[in-house]
Amino acid sequence: MCGRSFTQKNAGSYNLTGWVRNTPNEQVEGEAQGENDSIQKLIKDLGNGPRAAHVVKVEHEDLEVQEGEQGFEVR
Repeated sequence: MCGRSFTQKNAGSYNLTGWVRNTPNEQVEGEAQGENDSIQKLIKDLGNGPRAAHVVKVEHEDLEVQEGEQGFEVR
């Protein structure tokens, strides 16, 4: 849970919207949208990860904007 909570907390602090979840292969994935500077800050945070996590790599790609999205949720 620490990876998802960490992501949600940091995304919220940057006023980003989106979601995060665990995958069946014990990875964490998600989508975030907002100002580019804020997205870049989140990506940097994710690369460092929470203390209890071992981050191997962070992958990201540009996606279409999701209209009407509110908040940042853990799924």
